[in-house]
Amino acid sequence: MRLLKRKARSFEIQVQEMTLHIQAATDVDEESRAAALSFWEILHTYSIRNPEFRSSKRPVKVPGGAPEIVREIASTAARAGVGPMFSLQGAVTDHVGRFLAREVSEVTVNCGGDYSIRSRRRPAFYS
Repeated sequence: MRLLKRKARSFEIQVQEMTLHIQAATDVDEESRAAALSFWEILHTYSIRNPEFRSSKRPVKVPGGAPEIVREIASTAARAGVGPMFSLQGAVTDHVGRFLAREVSEVTVNCGGDYSIRSRRRPAFYS
């Protein structure tokens, strides 16, 4: 029996036109902000040099030397048959969630309809 249950802390981060809603048991405000801005900066910088990446509604090829997040977005979007512009928000949400999962054991990041959830516990509907 757990006597002290830590209440999840909720906060929001604004990154350009996206608002990330984050819930974690520990204070990861600054880490979240730094991760979100870092990922966004990588994507924004790449899209300035390669405008098709940001605007294409169809899959695009990216060179092997492109940043990892750019290659992952292009690959995932291509498997879905759409351009990378449709997966930017979800990619930032997922990458921030993965980054924070290294620091905390339970975290939820959402933006619009995109979610990244890391938990030690199995969801109730799997029981």
